[in-house]
Amino acid sequence: MKLSGGGAALGTFVVFGAAAAGWWWFGGEREGSETGPDSTAAFGSVDVESGQLTANAPQPVVGAEVVLDTLWIEVETSGRSQAFRRVELRAQADGIAMEVPARENRLVRAGDLLLAIDTIEYALEVTQARSELLRAEADYRQMTIGDDLVDDPTLREERERNALARSGLEQARVSLAQALRRLDRTRLLAPFDGLLADLKVVEGQWVSTGADVVTVLEPHPIKVEAQVLEGNIGRVAEGREAEVSFAAYPGESFAGKVATINPVVDPDLRTGRVTILVPNPDLRIKAGMYADVSLMAEALPDRVIVPKAALLERGEGIRRFVLFVYRPREGGTGIAERLYVNPGRESRTQVELLAEGPETGMVAPGEIVLVEGHHYLGDRVPVVLTESTTSSGGSR
Repeated sequence: MKLSGGGAALGTFVVFGAAAAGWWWFGGEREGSETGPDSTAAFGSVDVESGQLTANAPQPVVGAEVVLDTLWIEVETSGRSQAFRRVELRAQADGIAMEVPARENRLVRAGDLLLAIDTIEYALEVTQARSELLRAEADYRQMTIGDDLVDDPTLREERERNALARSGLEQARVSLAQALRRLDRTRLLAPFDGLLADLKVVEGQWVSTGADVVTVLEPHPIKVEAQVLEGNIGRVAEGREAEVSFAAYPGESFAGKVATINPVVDPDLRTGRVTILVPNPDLRIKAGMYADVSLMAEALPDRVIVPKAALLERGEGIRRFVLFVYRPREGGTGIAERLYVNPGRESRTQVELLAEGPETGMVAPGEIVLVEGHHYLGDRVPVVLTESTTSSGGSR
């Protein structure tokens, strides 16, 4: 995921040259060391002003495209991943575990059997309850013979209530329903599609009612709950994009979106809980993983943006910033032109450039600035672009 927003594309260009004849001296660059447009003729000699050794061969560098886009200022925090839904299932009946088809890290469907308790005693209870119901029904019929000939409806209702109570028919019906329910509870089923974890029962084990059996997780999408400082919570909004990284996958980031913001701030920690949803179709992200979170918080539209890696700090006593702009030449090569600039607000990876001033210049969208291999370049050193890749941005 890119951190520049607004749907813009940031092109990254890999630049390299012939290394057989290319070499330079790693010295510090002083202000006022510009060699001028005709300095290319002096390649292969020492630049006395800058203390750098120029070379005839193009230098290996990397460049990136300047863009006019929205600069997003991030809020950095940490969090922990959690399953979107999590249910810890417990046994609902006492007995010996006859079947345990559940296995950890196995996907199941809603209604799949996870545990089956021995049903012999529960089936006998059902049989007994049915027998008692049959006896109660017979007694009830015997007690109500001829009631259909009674003309008084109030008297008929009274005789029926008495017959129900004396025969025990209502209680027999309730007892059968309870016995069937206990029998049904000997089978533990998955409540929804998910992934199994923390299995604590094996076949042949005695299981008591309420004992932990297995946990069912819904792992896609995954939730990341992050704690945001009270001073930053007002800058975060639902629907904004986020970037999440995990120690298990160094150098890789996962795109997510802010789903909810808890309206209550923890009075002790002075933080608010922000929940980010991250797609997890391949189930690589496990529940409980520690996460570094970058939340898109503040939007600065229509800014000239370059990577932070393009900026170099120069000057003794006076803090000045410089970058190198790629200027193409004939023959597929180019020149790295030094330019002092005035940087403004910055994100984790990008920085805006402010308008040029008396001692600073400005780049235009579409120009290429150098982001690697430029730390020891002199002004107007030759380079060559040979390959380019493009990565898409997105709205926050």
